[in-house]
Amino acid sequence: MQTPEGWNYDVTLTAAADGRYSAEVRVLEDGRIRCKLVLPTNCESEAEAMEHVSRRVAAWLADWTVRSESGFTPL
Repeated sequence: MQTPEGWNYDVTLTAAADGRYSAEVRVLEDGRIRCKLVLPTNCESEAEAMEHVSRRVAAWLADWTVRSESGFTPL
């Protein structure tokens, strides 16, 4: 997933005993944590988990950019 300039995210995937994956995600702006997402164990593969992470991060960034406290000016 492409993030806006200055933004990135770190992902830690964890496999449960049944082989399903969960994720912990830190969304960073210029190296500062802006959000921590914890996604439940419900993905059957690493690829599915990363797809889920990408969708959630994109949704969070879209929401953040329209908030008045975000520092961004919506067009």
